[in-house]
This record gives sequence, C-alpha cells and structure tokens, in this order.
Amino acid sequence: MRIDKVPRTLRPDQKRALQILSRHVISQLELRRHGLELARAAEERERFQRDLEKAHAELACARRELANGMPAAKPAKRGSTGKSRK
Repeated sequence: MRIDKVPRTLRPDQKRALQILSRHVISQLELRRHGLELARAAEERERFQRDLEKAHAELACARRELANGMPAAKPAKRGSTGKSRK
C-alpha cells in the first residue's frame, strides 16, 4: 500500500460533490436525532396517559365510595372497572 504525501487540490466539481455529500450527511444525522426525540416524546406521552388513566380510575373509585358513605380504598386494577358516572 502506498501513501501519497503530496498535497493535492480538488477540482471545482469534486469540491461541489463533497459539499453536497456533507449537507446530506448532516441532514441524515439531524433526521436520526429528531426521530429519536420523537420516539422519546411518544414514550413519555404514553406514560403520562397511563398515569392519567390510573389517577382517573382512583378518583372515580373515591367518588363512588364517598357517595356510598364508605371510606376510600385502593382502586381495582386498570381495565377491570367501567367508566365513572358524572
């Protein structure tokens, strides 16, 4: 293998091609970063949604128990109760 130690200059078309390639690489990296951020945001939204649904179920359970004059207890597992009446 030979190593060329003589500095060379690029032709204008080569410089242009490298500029285009560099912009493409930057765009791909940014798209990847945005995709990861979007995935994280979706996971966080799902977690918030689950927490909200759990809190809603707990509140509905507490409302029913207060309406019946009973002390509040732990709510049933998510999905096993119907929607609360308002």
